[in-house]
Amino acid sequence: MDNVYLAKIRDDLHRYRKPILTMFFIYLLGISAILRANFYYIDDLGRARWGYKEFHYFSRYIPQYFSTFLHADSYLTDISPLPQLIAVLLLALAAVIVLRAVTERDTFYFVEYIAMIPLGLSPYFLQCLSYKYDSPYMGLSVLAAVLPVIFMNRGFYCYLLSTFLCSLVVCMSYQAAWGIFPMFVVLLAWIKWNRNEKWQTVLRFVFLSAIGYLAGTLFFALFLMKPADDYASTSLHALMEMIPMTLYHMKMYYIHVIQDFKLEWLVMIGLLCVGFIHVSVRNSQKGRVFGFAFSILVLLAFVGMCFGVYPALSRPTFDPRSMYGFGALLSFVAVYTVTTRRFCFYKTVCIALCWCFFVFGFTYGNALNAQKVYTDYRITAAIHDLHELDLFDEEKIKTYQIKGSIGYAPEIEGMPQDYEMLRRLVPISFADSEMDWGYFSFSQYYRLKNITWDRSIDLTEYNLPKLKDTYYHTIYADDEYVLIVLKW
Repeated sequence: MDNVYLAKIRDDLHRYRKPILTMFFIYLLGISAILRANFYYIDDLGRARWGYKEFHYFSRYIPQYFSTFLHADSYLTDISPLPQLIAVLLLALAAVIVLRAVTERDTFYFVEYIAMIPLGLSPYFLQCLSYKYDSPYMGLSVLAAVLPVIFMNRGFYCYLLSTFLCSLVVCMSYQAAWGIFPMFVVLLAWIKWNRNEKWQTVLRFVFLSAIGYLAGTLFFALFLMKPADDYASTSLHALMEMIPMTLYHMKMYYIHVIQDFKLEWLVMIGLLCVGFIHVSVRNSQKGRVFGFAFSILVLLAFVGMCFGVYPALSRPTFDPRSMYGFGALLSFVAVYTVTTRRFCFYKTVCIALCWCFFVFGFTYGNALNAQKVYTDYRITAAIHDLHELDLFDEEKIKTYQIKGSIGYAPEIEGMPQDYEMLRRLVPISFADSEMDWGYFSFSQYYRLKNITWDRSIDLTEYNLPKLKDTYYHTIYADDEYVLIVLKW
């Protein structure tokens, strides 16, 4: 029996080899500018310098242990672009699973491939693919979120176990993907019900999916999750505040979406949602009234599920990498809308939106490269002036502080205001920031000796003598302290 099952897996891989390679090529081409930029993205700075893991802080045990195998050592060296290539392959597998489940075909049309672009190349997931160390596990979270559906016709226990295990994988890799599977189940249940399958069959599918997935999540929360309270918290709201605070956070997430996305993107997303309703009504075998009403309910369910459990947390993170469930929402809406042979208008809208995301990937990758060059120049200029002032003492340790920020590279600064998404994605790594990454490059990548950092004091209150004032920065210093005030 095992041999028969393995043979079936081999046949499936051979049958879907072309679709997988197609999606792999699309995603790879979309992040080629990011790969070319070779940018150490936030946490990458520390991992590349010291080789540490520390994924377990937010209970991400899969990267904590699998990274040793991937990097062939417990010390994590920079092996890019291999991690990003693995992430792209995992995304390609996830995209083909979605296409197969929605279309129930083995071959797919060009526009259907295009509809899967937001799953892996939405502006939010581009941040995930920017990480040289974390990206494979973010890609794995997306794959695990759609993988259970390939087992839904293999028996009660097989499907239940697969949803349980995949829920654990999502929670132990990157929890931002938690809402993708519930959205996918709602979509497939809607397709089944809308084409007049028995409601008992549909309800059984939804029930088994919910039981397995929630059981895995509950097991993780009770036995595996470590409480965390940093820039984001793992604690939930108090019972009396749960509903109003969850709705408030949900509103904040969508305010970010509206601010992040350009107006033309939002218009096209709105047209795709209209197309989803239109196609649902035309395909409905339950009657047009039911098709219209329930298609709106499905969209509302997507809206409520796409950010997973994050809105329910007492302090959620609003970083782009935590919002990539919205890209999955767009792909689910788009792929259902374009699978019908009619409605060329909606297919054109889908292609236009995905083309915008595809092009944005190149814009973003080149912006990372411009920011890296600009940051290196500003750090080098500051170190040169510090050296001229003889502020690097070979024997005595001095306390340094950075205030202000270098801002964005001129290429980014000169872009129109509707590129807010780009400014949210490109990190400023020479600045006074709450995280250590604002000064990490300056302190760790240029062999500076006898310098230390102390956040418990504020050197702007010490009345240090001004030693140099340039176009880029002002330097204040005495025998113990050095303050660099950056100019934007």
